[in-house]
Formats: sequence, C-alpha cells, structure tokens
Amino acid sequence: MEERSSSAYLAELLGTFLLVLWIAMLLSIYQQGPEGLGYVDFTVVGLLHGFLLMMLIATLGGASGAHFN
Repeated sequence: MEERSSSAYLAELLGTFLLVLWIAMLLSIYQQGPEGLGYVDFTVVGLLHGFLLMMLIATLGGASGAHFN
C-alpha cells in the first residue's frame, strides 16, 4: 500500500465533506421549494455532482490523488 502524507488525507476529507454538503444543500432546497412541490430534478443533482467533482479534482486532486468518495 502506498504511503501518503497527512495533507492527502486532509484533502480527501475536505473534498468528500464538500461533495456531501453541496448535494445535501441542493436536495434540501428542492424539498422546500416556493410552491412546496416536494420533487427533485435529478438532472440538476447530476450536473451539480459532475461540476463539483471536476472542481474538486482540479483543486485538490494533486494532493489527494482525486480519491473522493
């Protein structure tokens, strides 16, 4: 197994935290919509997931190897 520094673990922790946080915030906004429809547009969730992963890989991928769970 590859030896990794503490900065790699910290970058992976931060990346996973941001990924879960933004998706949870998006889902909570959709559940409290202005009309109270209570549905989720999964296209928006997928796009957010893709764009956020691209941003995290570009910013933290060098430190962590881009292993975001």
